[in-house]
Amino acid sequence: MKIFTRNRYGHETWFESRRGNKWKVSCTKAHYCRLGGEPDNIIYWDPEGGPFIEKGVSLNRFHKDLPDSLITSIKPLKTGGIIVSTEP
Repeated sequence: MKIFTRNRYGHETWFESRRGNKWKVSCTKAHYCRLGGEPDNIIYWDPEGGPFIEKGVSLNRFHKDLPDSLITSIKPLKTGGIIVSTEP
């Protein structure tokens, strides 16, 4: 399943379902993204224009069709975007 939202600048943020309670999240047209925390413990991901995605928040905060599952980890991808793991 793939779901997208638009941020305040009109850029798309894509949520793509992966195996095992994981989601790939990526943004189009963002010039930068901030990560917060330590390299082995990322606590937030903040692309230009949003959404601000952080551990401990439910995925359905970003779109009504996403599951009501809390984010437990955030892993950056070398190709851009992140992998978000959620509670089962």
